Amino acid sequence: MNILFSHFLCFLISITECCMRTIPPDDVYISSTLPFEETTTEMMTTMETSTMTEKVCPEMPATTCMDLIKLGAKLELAEVDGCQVVQCTGGQIPRLITRNSVFSPKLYAGLSDATIVFPVPPTTLAGFGGKSFFDYYGLICDTFNGNFYWTMTKYPDGLIDLGGGQPILGSDGSYDGKQAPIEQVDCQEPK
Repeated sequence: MNILFSHFLCFLISITECCMRTIPPDDVYISSTLPFEETTTEMMTTMETSTMTEKVCPEMPATTCMDLIKLGAKLELAEVDGCQVVQCTGGQIPRLITRNSVFSPKLYAGLSDATIVFPVPPTTLAGFGGKSFFDYYGLICDTFNGNFYWTMTKYPDGLIDLGGGQPILGSDGSYDGKQAPIEQVDCQEPK
């Protein structure tokens, strides 16, 4: 009987081994019923290294400029992705206001110095491309006529006058880098 059992066991093992070869190793789980044993031999292990990138929030360098929130009635400080950012309440879109006279030469020669001009805002919040309006318009704290102001340095969609009677200027990026102090931030509903 032992010889018959031995042949049967060998046959069973060879069939099991053939079946196990067709199963990918990740799908196989064989539980062990053996009790835990202490050994004095060391087991070789493989160290896995990984890198994690720490999220760095942009700083609001408002030490010398007035609080940016005070430039608009509907602005608030909110937390987005773990960072404090200034944004319009209720999902509205910010419109930053400056004057025709701050550009040299003036944007629109035929209009008065006091004419309000502003960068053309995106029509939706998605138009900011995931950036805060702080980054989108390149806001910096700088001096203008001897006083510290928040100034814009980027105009991604160009500039236009308040009445809209003039053509959009600088939509090709030609005004990027020119500084314009912000007088006010209006918040408007997305279109």
